[in-house]
Amino acid sequence: MTTPGHYRTETLDMIAVHRALLGSLDAAPTLVAKAIEDPERTDAVGSFFENVLEFLHVHHAGEDELIYPRLGGEQGRTGEDR
Repeated sequence: MTTPGHYRTETLDMIAVHRALLGSLDAAPTLVAKAIEDPERTDAVGSFFENVLEFLHVHHAGEDELIYPRLGGEQGRTGEDR
């Protein structure tokens, strides 16, 4: 587990991250439909969404570890505890 340092977290960056994730997930129906029509794109689209979902997991794990305890949430709570 990473020990949080003594630094000021810039939460405005979270807006960009959330917009990127939402934009990627919102695009899924269109990208998947086009991949079905063009099998050569299937691997690329699948790989893209594997990366998006992994990043989403890492992002939420970071929030659980660094953000929520500072907001007065459950101490030590992890994604597996929910």
